[in-house]
Amino acid sequence: MPGLEPHDFIKCDLSVVIAKAGTLVVSQHIDALDRRSEIGWAYTQQYVSGPSFHLNLGMYDATISAVGGCPSAAVRGASVTIAREYREHILGSLLLHVFIWVLILGAVLGLVILEVKRGAR
Repeated sequence: MPGLEPHDFIKCDLSVVIAKAGTLVVSQHIDALDRRSEIGWAYTQQYVSGPSFHLNLGMYDATISAVGGCPSAAVRGASVTIAREYREHILGSLLLHVFIWVLILGAVLGLVILEVKRGAR
């Protein structure tokens, strides 16, 4: 929409509930949407709201309810996307793999040294 600058807020009144196997995982109230980017195709704009949260692997039920409505989003034909962010686990996974390989190589080297000492006696 022309005239909107990045970080323009649009008032909304939405409720987001994420559950897994009937157990509540995340519950957030959204009172405003913040424009983050414009994709460029057909004037598509991306809005975000609320703090990020982490979900473990698995199937979840997501319920988005219009408590008081969000007319601005409805007029724009809004849809909701839950995105996966990879950056938080790449370094941790890499360090874990390196640590495991160091332990394996240390164990093998320890066994070789024990066998050499045992053969020298």
